Amino acid sequence: MIPQQHSIPPLALDAAPAPLAPQTVSMQMHARFQRRKLWRRFMAVLYIMTLSAYLVWRFTIINPDSMALSVAFFSTECIGFILGLTAIFTSWHYNHRS
Repeated sequence: MIPQQHSIPPLALDAAPAPLAPQTVSMQMHARFQRRKLWRRFMAVLYIMTLSAYLVWRFTIINPDSMALSVAFFSTECIGFILGLTAIFTSWHYNHRS
């Protein structure tokens, strides 16, 4: 009895893999923001609570002997807080547009 030989189809080793659709930067950012959404929101709320408490405390230690300098420093800290809030609110809901 002669053993039968099974023909095995050749592997397509030299075939190129199917090209992946290129991801736009917006799609990459959307995926990254979705992975870290809970962490970003937790840090945003923590930032708002901490800076609010700090600004309330900072207002109580304004130096009456150097009012101009104290008010200038307090104003810059308030502006920094407002800029931080702006960054938080613009990135709270990231929408990918295709």
